[in-house]
Amino acid sequence: MQDKPVNAQPSIFDFTFEDYKAAGLNIAEQHALIGKIREEVPLIDRDEIDGLMLSEAAKQLELCVFPMCKMMHVDPRAVKRMLDREFRKTYGEDLYSEEDVEVGMGEMPMDSVEDGMEADMTTVVKNEELFMLPFAREESSMFDESSRGGSMAPAGPGPAKKRAKRAPLSTIQKDIRAHQAKRKKQRKGCRVTTLKSRAVAEKWASFESSTSS
Repeated sequence: MQDKPVNAQPSIFDFTFEDYKAAGLNIAEQHALIGKIREEVPLIDRDEIDGLMLSEAAKQLELCVFPMCKMMHVDPRAVKRMLDREFRKTYGEDLYSEEDVEVGMGEMPMDSVEDGMEADMTTVVKNEELFMLPFAREESSMFDESSRGGSMAPAGPGPAKKRAKRAPLSTIQKDIRAHQAKRKKQRKGCRVTTLKSRAVAEKWASFESSTSS
């Protein structure tokens, strides 16, 4: 007498998306189901799926959050602290170890967003000979130690202004200036006459044709 085959329990991969959708699972059941599926998926495939999902999520930062912060000139370190703060709110302080806190304080190079903002502020020439740096705030020399207490030091006479010597005009420059002055004089006596009558306009046209001939 042969034993009857025992019905094997169906795997979670035996059901399609339509089957799970028709089951009407709530949020907790969907979350538990996703966890079971991740346990069954090989680690390499799971990491690949996570990478694709995170790259799509990163586009929201790339297209919305970071451009807004750069446009409003927000400090990149403040943006980094905001991301760390939201991470702690979601995953808790347990996953945020002391090493992660040190990274958040800036011991590790910032991400590409801060690098892009620093590239906008500091332009380094390829030959490393010239630099364009943001102007540093310097204390004015007209204030001394006593001025910080409320009194201003008397300002000395400013440096004498020197007039730059100009080279004499060349012949071409003189001709150009004379031509420009002549044109200005001619414009002063210019008048514009508008003829509204058709008969007067025809008479004026015939007068011009007779004088030109």
